[in-house]
Amino acid sequence: MSRFNVWKAFVLGAVVLATTGCGNHPPLERPSYDLAKALYAVCNRQSTEGLQKFDTVLAESIAEGKVGPNEESALRAIAAVAAAGDWQAAQEQARELIASQNP
Repeated sequence: MSRFNVWKAFVLGAVVLATTGCGNHPPLERPSYDLAKALYAVCNRQSTEGLQKFDTVLAESIAEGKVGPNEESALRAIAAVAAAGDWQAAQEQARELIASQNP
């Protein structure tokens, strides 16, 4: 394999890891799992109103102690991608988070 092909493979691998993550998703308790499903639906609909509602419900769930810090970080990171307008990437991240709960 030439040096160029090795370099291309390395760069491609780095891009894949950067865009899909390493599969390190936190375990979700039931309220957070339901929030992840709701976030997936919001991203699927590309609904800014739905995203605002999600943020409100997430904040309430955190205040009630139903969502832990690792779950919060994961959900907020996905919501930030959606808020930036990359709905498809956010939907995929939400799907991966949900799927990681069912080994």
